[in-house]
Amino acid sequence: MQTQITRRFFVKGAGLLSASAALAACSQDQGTDSTPAHEDASATGTTAPLLAIIHTNDTHGHDFEVPSTDDEAGNFSMAAVPALRKEYEDKGYDVLVLDAGDATQGMPLVDFSAGEDAITFMNSSGYDLMCLGNHEFDHGDEQIKKYEELAQFPLISANIRLKETGELRFAPNKLFDLMDGTKVGVFGLTTPETLKTARPDNVEEISILTDDELFACAQEQVDELRKRGADIVVCLAHLGNEEMLVPNTSREVLSHVKGIDLFIDGHDHLLVEDQVEGTLLVET
Repeated sequence: MQTQITRRFFVKGAGLLSASAALAACSQDQGTDSTPAHEDASATGTTAPLLAIIHTNDTHGHDFEVPSTDDEAGNFSMAAVPALRKEYEDKGYDVLVLDAGDATQGMPLVDFSAGEDAITFMNSSGYDLMCLGNHEFDHGDEQIKKYEELAQFPLISANIRLKETGELRFAPNKLFDLMDGTKVGVFGLTTPETLKTARPDNVEEISILTDDELFACAQEQVDELRKRGADIVVCLAHLGNEEMLVPNTSREVLSHVKGIDLFIDGHDHLLVEDQVEGTLLVET
């Protein structure tokens, strides 16, 4: 299922997934009600670890509250994210808050600080991880280094390399330990379109793996995380599924890579909840 949505509704459309160790995942209703769409473990009698994943993408500086009117629906502010996190933690869930990119550009609220205020908002909201989107490069690599210094969470991408050496520019992944010992591995992928959307001097020092190299990179990440003990593997990506981007899309990755349990996507501003090759694909 895909639905076109606008950037301005960002937290109103924040995704929420609850999952067992086998990732029997169900998506929360995308409306304004933040009531969990699950039954408590005590009610179901399950002993499986409980994991809630809150995910956002393409917020583009819309971190403030917009009241609803007779003509248009409003949206919550970034403050809705920690409130939702606390609601699940109070019910005994492990909670991960993930962002799939394009948070640091788009509105004066974050543009005046060259994106730094977006990172500050995300710090205050308890984000655990962010995959870089193409617009993170709008202010240049030196500014991204400032994001890395400021952020209280890792910025990841497995397919961005230093052009001169071929080495990784960012950490490729992160392994999270749940309260019961279950391990959740998350790796990041960034759209190769970044090289076209950013100013050339902002991306002159990097290359981005595409096509078969992108698929091989993703498979290597899955295999590495499994070897490190990951029970659940999540791809946190900023790829999208626009036709002009094929084969560098989330659906193509899922068609070529085995072992991804959950794929959280961004970039094309679509509301997505779908099964691709047996894997849950979501985007807000």
